[in-house]
Amino acid sequence: MPPPATTQPRRSRLRNHRLNRTSRTPAVVLGGLTLLDLHTNRILHEIPFPSFSPTTNHSATRNPVALETTSTKLRLYTAPDDGEDPQGTELQVYEAALS
Repeated sequence: MPPPATTQPRRSRLRNHRLNRTSRTPAVVLGGLTLLDLHTNRILHEIPFPSFSPTTNHSATRNPVALETTSTKLRLYTAPDDGEDPQGTELQVYEAALS
């Protein structure tokens, strides 16, 4: 295993943002996926994922997610709502064709 990186890893740019920094309106939650190099702990790629729970409007990537590939598809599993919410949580599955 290589030694740990000596430089600070780049911080993710996917955060909660306010449309107007002076207002007290709630933050806009931006969901996304980050590809990390596990040896260096560096971010290799980030993409926004603007999908939301149909029951609570939470970002789909709010909680941990799982990805898998088949010979023809990339599949993402999410469960964006916490079990304590009155609506519970539902497993959401997103698929994209591999070309």
